[in-house]
Amino acid sequence: MYLLAISLIIIIVNGKNNFFSVCMSDFVAVNIDAPTNIETIRRTLCYDKIPDYKTNVHGYNIKSYCFVDENDLYVKKGNRNISRCGEWLQLVGPSQKPIVCMVAGSERLNISGVADESEYSFIGVPRNIFLTLTGGFDETSNVVTQITLSETNFDLRINPTLYLINRNETTATIQFTDFNRNPEKISINNIFYDMTPQNTFEIPLFENDIIVHLITFDNEKIDFPKVNLKKGNKYTSIGRFVNYDMTECNYMADKNVFFRDSRENHGTLLTWQILQWNQDKTVVKFDNCDQEIKFIGKTSNLSMVFMYPTAIMLNQDFSYFEVEFETSSLDYKFVAANTGRCKDVLKYTFDYCSPTQVNLPIKYYFNKAEKIIKMRMSLFGINKRFSNIIELIHMVPQGTILNLISAQLVRETRMLNQTECSSVSFNCLGTECTITNQLSHKVPFNFSCLPSCGVCRVGFTCNDYGKCVEEVNLNQRSEANVISCLIILLLLQLLL
Repeated sequence: MYLLAISLIIIIVNGKNNFFSVCMSDFVAVNIDAPTNIETIRRTLCYDKIPDYKTNVHGYNIKSYCFVDENDLYVKKGNRNISRCGEWLQLVGPSQKPIVCMVAGSERLNISGVADESEYSFIGVPRNIFLTLTGGFDETSNVVTQITLSETNFDLRINPTLYLINRNETTATIQFTDFNRNPEKISINNIFYDMTPQNTFEIPLFENDIIVHLITFDNEKIDFPKVNLKKGNKYTSIGRFVNYDMTECNYMADKNVFFRDSRENHGTLLTWQILQWNQDKTVVKFDNCDQEIKFIGKTSNLSMVFMYPTAIMLNQDFSYFEVEFETSSLDYKFVAANTGRCKDVLKYTFDYCSPTQVNLPIKYYFNKAEKIIKMRMSLFGINKRFSNIIELIHMVPQGTILNLISAQLVRETRMLNQTECSSVSFNCLGTECTITNQLSHKVPFNFSCLPSCGVCRVGFTCNDYGKCVEEVNLNQRSEANVISCLIILLLLQLLL
């Protein structure tokens, strides 16, 4: 019984402190230290009003900071916009090595060769983080990489700090740093104060010492006691927020390469590009929006080339590559299946690409009656080299048409447990709380991709629209029903 009780306590504790991360796989990290191909149009800093902020703010101090896109700096919670400044994010790139960074501000970037910038959610990171994400690749031509992003908490082993930014005769401006979970508001003498767009709080200049309560989205509080706004400029809390163990995310490249008549274009940086390489070194590039792709034999050897904008550990993330196509000629011979890496995804010629693995095992079935060929290429699980192209070489007579039906990758088993979420889940979109009803379809989130938007105060519950509504007290109803029954029974006794 004693052991059972201990086990139960461990289960309860672990259950409380372990949370599934919302893994958003359509973010793009940018190397903001790159000497070329990138221009910072605008940058907003979170902590530049704090003295010597690059030393005092620990996200800077440990060189683990990042800048979100200016459209992502605020979380729309209810009718308020709450700053992300100081929030910790977990980033996972093609190296599959998670790294955390603190939101230090926002940026608007101009990236050379990328015309559809508005389609992406960018995260600007310094070179040291970029190299961790990419596995060490730092070509001057490639300053971006697709990543999976999740919101997390990171225990710095230090308590949060309150800084006095400014004061006048009646008011004071304060700001907080080094918290492991994002604050939403503060409370002083039972009065709540909301955050300003500058990630600060405007409060009265109290005459005496006060206790400042810093409050998270989940209404957890930590205290800053004996704060005297007229005398001091810096105070440390007496504790820090609970640190939850978040599940780690995997980097997830798009497994859907092409499906005829239902192809999706996710933009230049997130969509598989399809090319035809000919034996005479000429190249045909198909548009990302093309719903039908026909390879036409120009020389005896024709290469179908599938190129991803980010170099990935193809052989570690996927088990197979499957392709199906129609052929106009029965005179067909398969030659080879290879993988490779192009240093510049905007220059996809032979001079910029090199093989990483050749003559991979492949099985195919040729239905000569319907002139359809189905192939499955096996990807070795021991090769950890980075690749971003798959090449299938065919020998066909000149003028033969190979009409692509579908092409897709099959993920490794370890990757199947992760729900792929999009950057839509990076914002509460006006909801006030985290929805718990799995059957709710009132908001644009899948249940497994619900963002953490907080809890309602006592006496209120979160409805299917993510709004806090007054909770019906079922206990009071039950008590009323019992009393009514007793009165009826008493009346019956009197009548009898």
